[in-house]
Amino acid sequence: MRSNRTRRLIAITLAFVAAPSAVACLDAVAPTPTSTSVTITPVNRSTRGSEDGGVSEFQMDFRVRNTGSRTIFLDRIYTRTEKLIDQEWELATETTGTPFASVRTLLPNQSTTFSYRVNYVRDTSPFALHLEHIRGLYRVRLRFSFAAGGIDPLPPEESYSQPFAVE
Repeated sequence: MRSNRTRRLIAITLAFVAAPSAVACLDAVAPTPTSTSVTITPVNRSTRGSEDGGVSEFQMDFRVRNTGSRTIFLDRIYTRTEKLIDQEWELATETTGTPFASVRTLLPNQSTTFSYRVNYVRDTSPFALHLEHIRGLYRVRLRFSFAAGGIDPLPPEESYSQPFAVE
């Protein structure tokens, strides 16, 4: 029979062996690019989602800040929602419409907060496999331009929110 001291040493050894493996798994997650012109930060790290009667939905508030030295224009209609699936970001849903038909102007160092809602209705909305079960890790991509009409767009990789969880 092993002593308590031996059991503790085995447990500590296993913890040191398992920890690097867990960190390696985290490193394999596709990173979210960071922008030099804008930050998109979820107001909370997580939100509650619901799945009821064929409807999957969640709502998240975001704070968008112009961190650059130029005025930027936010396309208020466009959003792209991505969900982390098997350690890769995959499209969950995306809005379409005339680009920059409705804009929000952000001066340097100015910020705005807005609510974003995902509402997926089975058999009514376009099929979205990744919204069939709402829980998971998400990020949102917005569309920005240095010109009101969208003719000087920021690259898509500069337009991602920090990830957030839907519980």
